[in-house]
Amino acid sequence: MPLILGRFPLIPGGARIHFYDSFGVPRTSFNEAHVLTEHAHEAIDVQADRGTPVLSTINGTVVRRWVSKKNRRTLTGCGWSDAGGNIVAILDDRGYVHYFAHLNMTPLVQEGDKVSSGRLIGYVGNTGSIAQGSHTHLHYQVWVVGSGRDAEVTSGLFVRPFGRSVNPYPELVRLARGMGAQVSRNGGVDIR
Repeated sequence: MPLILGRFPLIPGGARIHFYDSFGVPRTSFNEAHVLTEHAHEAIDVQADRGTPVLSTINGTVVRRWVSKKNRRTLTGCGWSDAGGNIVAILDDRGYVHYFAHLNMTPLVQEGDKVSSGRLIGYVGNTGSIAQGSHTHLHYQVWVVGSGRDAEVTSGLFVRPFGRSVNPYPELVRLARGMGAQVSRNGGVDIR
């Protein structure tokens, strides 16, 4: 099933919002054990000023618990992660989990909350060990839940990692164009 987003994740407040297709780009960063690791970036980082409102991109339910692929740690679906900082993970009705990371402060939703596309869930920041010292941005990642997980979907308690990551860049560009964004030849997108 193709990924379809209902809403761009940020509200432009007159300042520049910028992103490009960073999905799959090699990255080095410190993991939660503070060891330098190399990995492919499986998300889109959307640069924006601190405090820019972050909205849910879909209708769904805030996950209660989930298991990280990188280190198999159990994380809350809404709250704090050492690497991601203030985070929110939302399960949509099409079998995708949408992950919003590095929020400036405690999320404005709670585990198990039903959310609508466009609901305010937090504000852009640079919290968490991965974003510490970097520019403020929203780390937006989407995973396929995978088949045979009906009990986990129903409970919101995921006991094993999600499936593969899906590149949300094409959908983000579609929505940004609808907001009057400029897309450069190299794929950079600017919204004002």
